Amino acid sequence: MGFSPFQKIALNFTLPLSRGLGGNKQAYMGFSRFHILRIIQKFAVDFILPLSSLAPHDLQVKKMTDCSQSEKYPPPPLTGGEGVKSPLACQGEGVGGEVLKAANKQLFNGLSQFVLLSLLCFLISSCNRENDQNNPLTITSSTQFISVAESLGNDFRMNRKIPVQVKGTLGQEQELLKKDLTDLLISTEDLSSESFGLSLQKKIIANDQTLIITNPANPIHQLTTEQIKNIFTGKITNWSKISGLPHSRGLGGTKPSFSQNIQIITRESGPLRVSFESQFLNNTKDDKEPLSISLNALVVNSNAEIKSAVSSIPGAIGYMSAGSLDNSVNKLQIFNSQDNSEFSFPLTTIWAYWRTDNIKQNQIHEFMNYLNDSPDAKNIIQSEGLIIPEAQTDL
Repeated sequence: MGFSPFQKIALNFTLPLSRGLGGNKQAYMGFSRFHILRIIQKFAVDFILPLSSLAPHDLQVKKMTDCSQSEKYPPPPLTGGEGVKSPLACQGEGVGGEVLKAANKQLFNGLSQFVLLSLLCFLISSCNRENDQNNPLTITSSTQFISVAESLGNDFRMNRKIPVQVKGTLGQEQELLKKDLTDLLISTEDLSSESFGLSLQKKIIANDQTLIITNPANPIHQLTTEQIKNIFTGKITNWSKISGLPHSRGLGGTKPSFSQNIQIITRESGPLRVSFESQFLNNTKDDKEPLSISLNALVVNSNAEIKSAVSSIPGAIGYMSAGSLDNSVNKLQIFNSQDNSEFSFPLTTIWAYWRTDNIKQNQIHEFMNYLNDSPDAKNIIQSEGLIIPEAQTDL
């Protein structure tokens, strides 16, 4: 895309200044617009406004007097000499001509101002369009939802024609918002304006659940809550030691034979690990010391890494977000040890957060409207295994 001479001057002069503004986007954008306006102003003063002085020279003036309403006379010479006298001329001669000269000059000045304002609007709109391309709406997602965030971002970009950049983060979500390094944050962390120290808005995007997964080669598709606790704490280390399976739940009364060593795959500290541990590693009266995931577990940083490890190690078991599930792993069916009822994780809320002082409020609200109204957005969310909330919630 080409730039006009004035855009080139503004961009070449103001863009390097962003390095000296400490990454402050608001200060930079305001500073850039200030210099663009100054350049336009100087252009008006030096070029457009002086043209108004040419108006009386180029326009023929009709000389109207009280003595004659029909006779036409040439304008006075520009050198200031006397014009041609008419035998019908009388008192008041030349007054009408001077009035018309002033009126034409005023008209030309108005026309010049109109041209100036049109140029100003064109340059600002051009700069804004270019700025939208160079400064897209930034969406940052925790890694467990990066897949759905990228799909939503791509669809939003194509259908709403608004530039979007999607990136993932391994924690430190609060710092990204505090330092104004992202426009939208997608996370399961429960942030509030009071604890955050800045004014925030938030909206529910979807709900998620945690799943227990195994390698597709593993014939065991059901476990109890007690068995999961014993596996992840290291009490059970081989799949052949699994006993007491809920055979009546679809295993045909026969215990599957699988003698692989168990490889535990777990997440680093974060919301997903906290959710898992709160469900399966709560201490009971029989536990002599606090429960924790085995030190022999393989620790990874994302849902994608858990899925990759479990799908490539025959004896692996792990947990992940339902939003990342595909056919490369098996989802286990879980039953409560006490009454053999089916167990499911509680829903986890996925939030979109943004600062109320963000300069891209229009783009943010357009994205929120897209999530609420677009059938494509709802299809993307559901296709990723997530649950669309019954009602959207704002704060």
